Amino acid sequence: MANIIDYLVQYGQVSFEEASYNQVDILILNELAYLPLAETIDLSGGQLLVDLA
Repeated sequence: MANIIDYLVQYGQVSFEEASYNQVDILILNELAYLPLAETIDLSGGQLLVDLA
């Protein structure tokens, strides 16, 4: 059974200009939105998130 990682390996190099969004793309973006990024990014230096992008 395939999972998100398998999908990214197979289609990760395809841009959204080449292929439109599909249900799996939306699922992956939703999963990324719920990652605890506040624990991953150190903002103690007073940097804004927009400056880190």
